[in-house]
Amino acid sequence: MTIESQMAVSNISEIPGSGSRKESIKELMSRHYARVIFLIVFVVPTTLSLVYNLISADRFVSEAQFVVKGVNSTQVGGLSMLLRTFGISRSNDDSYAIENYLKSRDALGSLQQKIDLREVYSRPESDFLTRFHSFLYGNTTESLFNYYLDQIEVERNAESGVSTLRVSAYRADDAKNIADTLLALGETRVNDMNARARADALKLSENALQFSEARLAQSERTLTLYRNSELLVDPANEAQMSSDVIGKLYTQTIEEQIKLDQMMRAASDSPGISAQKLRVETLREQLAAAEGKLVGNDGSLASKIGKYEQLVFERELANRAYEASVNAVNQAREEALRKQIYLQTIVSPHLPDKATRPYRFHNVFTVGLLTLSSAIMLYLLVSGSREHLNLH
Repeated sequence: MTIESQMAVSNISEIPGSGSRKESIKELMSRHYARVIFLIVFVVPTTLSLVYNLISADRFVSEAQFVVKGVNSTQVGGLSMLLRTFGISRSNDDSYAIENYLKSRDALGSLQQKIDLREVYSRPESDFLTRFHSFLYGNTTESLFNYYLDQIEVERNAESGVSTLRVSAYRADDAKNIADTLLALGETRVNDMNARARADALKLSENALQFSEARLAQSERTLTLYRNSELLVDPANEAQMSSDVIGKLYTQTIEEQIKLDQMMRAASDSPGISAQKLRVETLREQLAAAEGKLVGNDGSLASKIGKYEQLVFERELANRAYEASVNAVNQAREEALRKQIYLQTIVSPHLPDKATRPYRFHNVFTVGLLTLSSAIMLYLLVSGSREHLNLH
């Protein structure tokens, strides 16, 4: 075959739509696979990243710093005493709780009631990729939550305990407004936590106080009913009075008995002996009646004193329990106050006057570095495979 015929055949193989064109493309990729990998893996993504970062919308970031503090009820000394001025220290667990709350759906719901985030993040200044309700984010609540997490940052310094809140938006006033509202919501949540802690701390002691009050009132009613039923205000006082009466009657009985004995010795037939005997018998009957009232049967003052003293003892126990419950409630209230936590703003959200995002150079450099590394690894992998298969 002549040279002219060979060139004609070669030209025919390069006609569009012919089957030989596919073979030439495969041959081109086989011979120049390094350039193809470099172009597809590195050049194209880096170029797209460069173009997007040139046309992407500016974003303003408002930053605030806060700390969650709790009143320290423990005694400290040395350096800790110098650091914990006025008994206030950082509350680590509560700090994490507030940070988690700011990144929660509850915070998003409360924030959405005050600020229309869908409108804020769909401003005319936004770009097609980062705006809300784009092809990356739907229009559902879950999509809004994921988008919200991308727009806020909450970082905490473990050494100082200071938390930093950053909010980005397409407008400076929007970013500041969202940051202010989030801090207010965090403070509201802290107040709710304080109220719940106080309620939990006081609930048990207040229940004990109510029980003690009911017990004391019941013991007072029981004692009053007993007094009314027995027609006695104080059986012990009545017993003391009866004892005094018995002593006097006993003394009079002895004295009159002595007189009777003397009269019988002096004049046994004296007409006054009968009257004296009657007097002695009368005193003895009165003494027996007084002793019977004091002791001797179920209706005596002695039995009533036992029941009365038991009721008085129960009232005293109830009164002591009531006093202990009152002290417990007061201590619980003081302890609840000592366990108060506070969200203190150290740096208020500022109104940014310059857009700081996106990090254009950083983004392009990162994409270029990653794609270049991927292109090199892919080239080495393909080269090794071709060498192993003896392809040239």
